[in-house]
Amino acid sequence: MTAATPPATASAALPAPGGAAPGSSGSSGAPLSLKCGQCDAPVIPGEKFCVRCGSGLTWRICGSCEAPAYEFAHFCQSCGNSLDIPEEDAGSTGPAPGAPERPLVIEIENPVYAWLRMGLTQPDSRPYFYMTMIVVGLILLSILMIVLDSIASVRTQYGTILNALETVLLIGFTLEYILNVMFTVPRRKYVLSFWGINDFLAIVPGFLSGLSVNLTEFRIVRLLRVLRVLRVLKLAKLARRKPDADGRPLPRTMQEDWQLYGVTAVCVVIISATMLYYAEGETSPQAFPDIPSTMWWAWLIITSAGQDAIMPVTLVGRLIAVATLFAGLAQFAMLIAIVARQLQRMRQEEDRVRASAERAAQRMAILAPRKPAPAPAPKA
Repeated sequence: MTAATPPATASAALPAPGGAAPGSSGSSGAPLSLKCGQCDAPVIPGEKFCVRCGSGLTWRICGSCEAPAYEFAHFCQSCGNSLDIPEEDAGSTGPAPGAPERPLVIEIENPVYAWLRMGLTQPDSRPYFYMTMIVVGLILLSILMIVLDSIASVRTQYGTILNALETVLLIGFTLEYILNVMFTVPRRKYVLSFWGINDFLAIVPGFLSGLSVNLTEFRIVRLLRVLRVLRVLKLAKLARRKPDADGRPLPRTMQEDWQLYGVTAVCVVIISATMLYYAEGETSPQAFPDIPSTMWWAWLIITSAGQDAIMPVTLVGRLIAVATLFAGLAQFAMLIAIVARQLQRMRQEEDRVRASAERAAQRMAILAPRKPAPAPAPKA
């Protein structure tokens, strides 16, 4: 099989083959030790990353002696056979001419490429945490930009700065989308997923604006940018659903439940207020002058305290109001579930303490010295 070259690699020379395979002994009886091409640290066969510098290491099996070898190596270090031939023909092929005399070249994954891959595909790694914080920062900045752009005075005074920040956000979201497509296997899984479609629709309005397209007809598409705040919910779910050693999800804590509830409430308010502003802003400019003013209306509807609140006039606005009302009911049900779960935790803790006390009492009773039996009374 022909090994493909990684997107960004660095070369490191290893000793000529002819020694033992990693982890085994050759003719001389001494094991052949592999070293990382980046920092010369010892490499353990089968490890995917260097333990010192974190460089990516990929492996495959020699078709002749079944010894581990780097994916991008050309010759087996145990038997010297060529690794660039089909596996079915590997057993009948002897050592390639000149293989023992030429050094092996191992292609090591570029650290930047490895960092990006870990930051997008390995939730337990530190690069993934940093990448998550960057994405969350872009999301919050995007929401702030949408809110400030709805205020006429701010848009008039700081329009140039807002446009520059919008360009920076467009570049950031576009790079994030491209990287997710690159590192997700299979790529169609991300492109056709809900979050992939959401990310794509979030960057389309920016490119349409750059092409001088009239965005009045695409206003509803512009609103999809605010849906990126839902990614915060996804990140919160990933953070609280880390499996244990057996692969089972760990129980949620009270702090995680309240964090999820708060993030959900903020998302509902921002989404409903933004969509209602774009639906009613031109029809009722006095009632819904900007997004911050519309957020107060959304809070009233969600908390079921908006009997006297201003009602939307357009059909789209009324549909948004109904959806916001149902979202408020769902928030109330979620609050009840969190409180009930907390009461259940308290009850389980009381049962655990009671059972522990009973076991301790039983152990003390077993260890306590027994009183000697009274001597029988003498017979008269």
